[in-house]
Amino acid sequence: MAPKYNCYAKGLKVRPCDGQQLYKAEIVDEIVEGIAKDIFAMISRMPKDPTIEAQLKKNIQNKENLLRELDAKLQSAKKELELYEAQIIKCIEGKSKLSEVTLARMISRAEEAVAVYEKEIEKARLDKQNQKDTAAQIEDFYKEFKGWADEYESAALERRRVILSQLFSRIEIGRGYEVKVEIAMSYKQFLNLSENSQTGNRTVA
Repeated sequence: MAPKYNCYAKGLKVRPCDGQQLYKAEIVDEIVEGIAKDIFAMISRMPKDPTIEAQLKKNIQNKENLLRELDAKLQSAKKELELYEAQIIKCIEGKSKLSEVTLARMISRAEEAVAVYEKEIEKARLDKQNQKDTAAQIEDFYKEFKGWADEYESAALERRRVILSQLFSRIEIGRGYEVKVEIAMSYKQFLNLSENSQTGNRTVA
């Protein structure tokens, strides 16, 4: 019997899935390898470009600017929340012009704003760190990519699988063998691939 891949989501019903439960491994492997070969072909033609490092440094600076802007908004939201909370005692004493209902609504909105800015700041910090990590390892990434590109065609099956597991952080299969691969973040930044660029029935993200 030809080997098949079983859909974990559909088989265990852990989440909605519009695809089939079993996929022929040979077809899936061929599609995934085709995506990888397209990437490696691009890498083989890619000279070491100093503008990549310059772009990463620019991205880091943009993240730093964003963090400053978000922090200013966060501090403003926190001060607003403190002002509203200070009105609670006045409201209880009947000295506030705001009703309890209005004050509660304003406090709720301010708390939501604080939570949103804190979440955005955490994401921006992670993005900035990813950019810094990539910039620090740009030479290693370039050598590793070029090595994979040169090695892949002649590599044994197990070695190719190791390379694919490092290159792709996620592989999803949908109806009609539509395969979506997600490139590991550091390599994706290096390649400067656009989000969700599509190639036939293959999707690269």
